[in-house]
Amino acid sequence: MRSYGLPVNNKVPLNGSSSCGKTTAAKAITNALGKRLYLLKLSNIVSVHIDETG
Repeated sequence: MRSYGLPVNNKVPLNGSSSCGKTTAAKAITNALGKRLYLLKLSNIVSVHIDETG
């Protein structure tokens, strides 16, 4: 993440197949740390703009 200029002190990249527990793990981590969790479902964002043209 540093190579992209992103601070690493507040990010945890989670990777895995569908339904493996990434969201549940993220919720448990943020709950334990008392932090907010922001979920971004890329498929919802991308699919809305797929048919749009410049």
